[in-house]
Amino acid sequence: MLSDNIYVLNFDKECIYTCANHFKKQTTLNMAEESKKKNVMELTFADAESMNRYVTETGKILPRKFTGLSSKEQRHIKKTIKHARNMLLMK
Repeated sequence: MLSDNIYVLNFDKECIYTCANHFKKQTTLNMAEESKKKNVMELTFADAESMNRYVTETGKILPRKFTGLSSKEQRHIKKTIKHARNMLLMK
């Protein structure tokens, strides 16, 4: 017999899938809103701390789908991240 504090939840696969997609969309939208707050085109290779939001923990550059940047901004970010890596300012 289960105590009063323990609840058993039965989720079907469709519910879990829709919840995961909703969370993914929300995080993508939040990153897109945050990226527009600061002008990306003004970042230089010396701003390594602010460019960490566009890089994963393993050092891979995040795609446009997750950052919400335009193609021109994404190319600029890619170039400045690679420049910062060459100057040993970033991982």
